[in-house]
This record gives sequence, C-alpha cells and structure tokens, in this order.
Amino acid sequence: MNILYPKSNVIHLIGIFIVALLPFGAWAQPCESNQPAALTVVGVTQTTGTFSWEAAGAIGGEGFQFEVRTFGAPGSDIEPLNGYVTGGSTFNTSVTVGNLDVDTEYIFYVRYVCSEISASVWNSIPFETLELMPPVATAAAFVENDSFLAL
Repeated sequence: MNILYPKSNVIHLIGIFIVALLPFGAWAQPCESNQPAALTVVGVTQTTGTFSWEAAGAIGGEGFQFEVRTFGAPGSDIEPLNGYVTGGSTFNTSVTVGNLDVDTEYIFYVRYVCSEISASVWNSIPFETLELMPPVATAAAFVENDSFLAL
C-alpha cells in the first residue's frame, strides 16, 4: 500500500532534511560578516573607559554585546571571581563603562549578536585605568613688613 502525501508536506519534510544536513552553526555565517572592526580606546580616566568600533554592515538583530574583564574568556562566567567586571548591550558603535578600579588593567570585549543563537566572534582591546594622582601641594604665604614669609 502506498501512502500519498500532498506536495506541501513533501517540501516541508525535504526542507527539514536539508536543514538537518547543514553543519551546526552554518546558519550563523552571515553574522560573522558583521563583526565589530577597528576597535579603539577613545579615552580612559581613573574609573571609566570609552570605546568605539565600526560596524561592518547594518546594525539590526540584537545589536552589540560588550564585556569588561580583568581575566577570563568573554561570554563565560559573569562572576567577579572569574574576571567579569561589567557588561551590557547597545545598538551604538561606542560605549562608556564606569565604576572601574583605579590603576587596573582590563580587557574590553565586543561582538555583534544577530539572534539568541547566532553571534560574531569577540573583538578585544586591553586598557588600563589611570592612577590616582596625589593632591597638589600648595604653598601658603603671607606678607609681613613688605616681605614674603613661607609657611
């Protein structure tokens, strides 16, 4: 006995079979082409860092995901004990992160996220926050009998 299927079901089954034959992640290839490029440190203070990058294509999808770490792989554990400091997402091609420690070495990471299951590889750049500068000493002086006396 032959079972006949309407053409739409056959096409649907064939489509599932073809997708099943694709290697894992093959549908993520277009996202790789929008990896952030020309990542630069725009400015650093004692507690902040500002970064910018270029988008290779149109910004859509989920935008850009970024992280600041002292060590550890980006996208891994987001616990401070594992090097994670801060992170977030944006549709802009620049971001300023704050609440950083003075005179500390960090790595800024950014990637483009197409969807929940597809993202570009991380791009990174190291940076160091500035030292806490000691207060500038000021000399006190007063005039006595038309001459200056330093305190």
